[in-house]
Amino acid sequence: MCSGGGKIPCFRGLVIHCNAFLDDGMPMTLRNAIESGGGIYSSKFVPSRVTHVVWRNGNNATLRAAQRNNIHIVGPSWVHESVKVCK
Repeated sequence: MCSGGGKIPCFRGLVIHCNAFLDDGMPMTLRNAIESGGGIYSSKFVPSRVTHVVWRNGNNATLRAAQRNNIHIVGPSWVHESVKVCK
């Protein structure tokens, strides 16, 4: 999924919702990484649209809904590690 030159397509085709308690500035960092990697950042959790949920100590209802809908649940480090691999 990774390719050289220009944009990093690590997240192409993915719609990612963040539901995590993070340090100040971290949500914007994640959003920038997702969007620069070709993904779509979704500020709202819409199970029919979202492919991944970045979750860390967030809303348990969102976590359960993601699990029920077979949505990938990942941590913030997944976003950063994916970007490193795709550079």
